[in-house]
Amino acid sequence: MKFKGVVHRMAAAEVALNKVNSNRKQGYILGLQRIFDVHELPKKNGDSLFYLILDVLETKCHIQSGKKWKECEFRNEEGAVFGQCKAILQFNSNSKRSFVYKCGCALRPFASSVITRLCPDCPRPGNPSDDTFQKIARETLAKFNAENGHDRYFALVDVTKGTLQWVVGPSYFVEYTIQETSCPKSTPVSDVTQCPLLPYETAKRGLCKGSVINQGMKFQEAVTVSCNFFPRPKHQSPFSIRQVLPNIPPFPKEFSGSSECPGDVAINVYGLQLPSPPKAKTS
Repeated sequence: MKFKGVVHRMAAAEVALNKVNSNRKQGYILGLQRIFDVHELPKKNGDSLFYLILDVLETKCHIQSGKKWKECEFRNEEGAVFGQCKAILQFNSNSKRSFVYKCGCALRPFASSVITRLCPDCPRPGNPSDDTFQKIARETLAKFNAENGHDRYFALVDVTKGTLQWVVGPSYFVEYTIQETSCPKSTPVSDVTQCPLLPYETAKRGLCKGSVINQGMKFQEAVTVSCNFFPRPKHQSPFSIRQVLPNIPPFPKEFSGSSECPGDVAINVYGLQLPSPPKAKTS
C-alpha cells in the first residue's frame, strides 16, 4: 500500500501544479522538482483532502504554449525561477476526480556565487527590460521578419529572458514573445512598432530565441533567431458557475514527519540548495 500511496500523492501533486500553471498569466511553466511535504486527510469512497508543499523549478515552456509541465524541459541555469507552491485539493484515488481549493507560490530567481566563482566566463542572466536586451530582441526579430514566409510583420511584445556572455567580445541571448500585426509584407515597413497588433484571439503569437554573438572582429556579428508559435487561446465562456466551498481546515503548520517526505528530486541543479525539513523535536 505504500507504493500506491506514493502514486496517489504524485497524481495529486500533478493536478495541483497544473492548476498553478493555469493560473499564471506571464513567464514560464513551473515543473515539479520535488514533493516537499504532504498531509493527507482520508474521507469516504476514495476521497482524500491533500495539503501539498511542492518544490518547483521553471521550465523552458512559455506559459502560453498550452503544454503541461511534464511535456517541458527543466531549466538548470542561473537565473531560472524556483521556489515552493502550496495547494489544498480534494482527490479521489478511484475516479481520479479532483478539485483544487487553494494554491499559491513563493518564487525567486536562482543566483549562485559558486557558479560565478568557478566559471567567470559562463553566461550570466540580466534584466530583460534593460535597453541592451530590448535592442537585441528587435535586431533578431528584424531577421525573423525578413526571412519567414508569413504574410504579415510580427511585433515584439515582451522580452522574457536576457543573458550576457563574454568570450572574445560580448554575446547576447534573448527570449521574447511576438504577435502578428496588421501590416502586410507586401508594403515594406521600416518601423514595426508603428504596426497595430491583430486581436489577441486571432493573431499568430509565439516565443522567439535570438542571439547576437560577437566574433572578435569589428562589424563581425552572428545573428540567429528561431520562433515557435503558440496554439490559439481557447474560448472562455462568459458565464461561470459559483461554487460554494466547504469549510476546510487551515494548512498544517507542522511538517508531516513522513519518511517519504521530502520525495525524490526530479532534477539536481548545481548550486541550487533545496529546503530541508525541520529537525524532529527531542523531548
